[in-house]
Amino acid sequence: MIHFITLTKSRALALAPGGESNRAIAQGLDHELMKMGYVFGKAAFEVVSTQPLAELAAIHAQLIGGMREIVGDDGYEPIYRDFPEGVIARGEGKGVQAAIDAYRESGVWDEAGGQAVQREFSHEPDSFKAIGIMSPDAVDSIYTDLLAARQPLSPFDKLCVRHFFGTVSFEHRRIGFQETAAFVGSLMLDDPELEAFPARHATDVLRTYCAYCGGDEGLKESTRFNNPSRRLRGLMMRALEACDPSDLEESFKSYREPWLRLLFTLHPTSPKNTKRYPVLAGYAQRLRNDPKSLLTFDGKVELAIKNADPEVLDLLKTRPGAFMRRLDHMVRIFGAPAFRAWMECKPGFAQLLNIYNHFYDRAGEQKGRAAVLAGQGASEVVTYDAHAALSKEVVDEITTVALERLRSYVSAELTGKVFIDPALYLRPLAVNNRASSFALDAKPVGTVERYEAQQTLRMYVHWEGPSDIDLSGFAITKDLEVIKVGWNAQHAAAQYMAYSGDNTGRNAKNAEYLDLNTEVMPANLEWLVIEARIYRGPDTYAGYEGKVRAGWMSRESPNANVEWLPETLEHSMVLQSASRTAYLMAYHPRTQSIVYLDVAMGASNVSGPEDALKMVRYLDATVALPGAGGPEVTWDNLRTGHILELLSGEVVSSPELADVAFDETTTSERVGALMKSARTS
Repeated sequence: MIHFITLTKSRALALAPGGESNRAIAQGLDHELMKMGYVFGKAAFEVVSTQPLAELAAIHAQLIGGMREIVGDDGYEPIYRDFPEGVIARGEGKGVQAAIDAYRESGVWDEAGGQAVQREFSHEPDSFKAIGIMSPDAVDSIYTDLLAARQPLSPFDKLCVRHFFGTVSFEHRRIGFQETAAFVGSLMLDDPELEAFPARHATDVLRTYCAYCGGDEGLKESTRFNNPSRRLRGLMMRALEACDPSDLEESFKSYREPWLRLLFTLHPTSPKNTKRYPVLAGYAQRLRNDPKSLLTFDGKVELAIKNADPEVLDLLKTRPGAFMRRLDHMVRIFGAPAFRAWMECKPGFAQLLNIYNHFYDRAGEQKGRAAVLAGQGASEVVTYDAHAALSKEVVDEITTVALERLRSYVSAELTGKVFIDPALYLRPLAVNNRASSFALDAKPVGTVERYEAQQTLRMYVHWEGPSDIDLSGFAITKDLEVIKVGWNAQHAAAQYMAYSGDNTGRNAKNAEYLDLNTEVMPANLEWLVIEARIYRGPDTYAGYEGKVRAGWMSRESPNANVEWLPETLEHSMVLQSASRTAYLMAYHPRTQSIVYLDVAMGASNVSGPEDALKMVRYLDATVALPGAGGPEVTWDNLRTGHILELLSGEVVSSPELADVAFDETTTSERVGALMKSARTS
């Protein structure tokens, strides 16, 4: 699986140069990947061609097996059924191979060669994604980066962690994100020699056992607990007895229902256990029989806030994380002194980053706030009412001090010359995308791509098998007028948007699409938002098991009311949201930007203008768009590129000048690991 992991996470293969010459077989592997939209770069091909046949066969089995799992057995027919023997037997056109060789030398496709390649592999030449090479010594960093990241693990991330677990050492106590710590802790529980439950707080015990039972370690969804073994019962009760009583009290109060179910399996109030674990037994009795007697930290804070008691700041300083979450409220009540009190908690880089991004525009009028909340399988957009604007003096103090402190951090890995792709200044880091696609071309929620062709932009949903998915699009003007086009609305909007018509899913492969004529779009059009709902089929998009995709491609002209069964799916991502209705993508005409979404819309079966406006609020608040001349680096909202620049010694203008280069393949886990290891200079 390791080759599939490195290709997924780094778009590279982890190989050292070998001692053999198997160029023809390497070309066959390259052709197989090209059918899927990938091509070996020059360095990667040279290394791959020196591998022994057994290694090439293993690479082929892993990569093609992974791709077939993504696309589905009915969606991918391999070129070579008997690799590597079939490569020699089949052969390839000399013109096609000459075009590929010329591309590797020059880095661009010439016109004639590009046409030959497109005929052979049904992909536009410029759409091929180049595969690189990475040192085998760097593979372990994929695992350690995942554990250092401060965001939920996606389903594929968890597969990666399971693959590495037990082979790469990483101290559990160093995992900063509590949900990741719980998942890794759950993998440790089957070790019969484990002496202590891998949790430091009462809620960590609950999270870890939820993960062990296959549930949601984020505690956002109900988990069906397995009956623990005697060994696990002892581990959990010893861990809970050792917790600070106030920590135990708060966790029991905050998560009463799951604790009642888990404690039912632990039997902490039996005579024997009451004697062994008196503190745990006492709180368990109160939880069941007198829950109102339990007090939480938040309850104490709320009482102090009600009385406008400044002592609440000292109380909050005992829990810096809770203080940060309440900082906006505290600043509204107590002004800048609340921020100064929070700074006494010595916040780290990630905390300062969150505070800067929250407050940078708090002095201005707001339309409201929006966020993506992650559940076990779905990321859903939620919106909140706007707060009253803060004074400019307070906001300036907060942002100036926070940015100054951020600039004091440096990463030991980035002390030399660093190149940062300008596109990274538009990419959000905290994507909160637990529903990340199990796909080579997965897109973090909020990723932005430019549509430079400016012809007809086709945005689509494509699925396999007998089911029915209905697509809709919202055209939203600068004045927040909403026009809906799609399955339960009009099928066209003037000359700039046309719907394919309803495809009821009777074919082996099915698609619905919206064609956007970018050349004639009205000047007052601000956003086009695409959403889809499952009318007949699996209960969720995740239920399609990789056989449903959303994406976009460029066409010469619009086409309506015509079924479309494409050979290839360009710029696509697998939908894995645990919902029936989801936002798929959005298009911003003024900056020619496409935004990847794949987030749940909620329980509504039919979308309306209010759903479109909620998404606009989210997009305006969280997505950075490029200027007309490309990405414009501003420091009003800090994203991936800004973070890398803050942590770097010297930033240079090209990768050739750099000791370390960050491009579009840079993962949020890698950036998260750099943030975690950064220290003040």
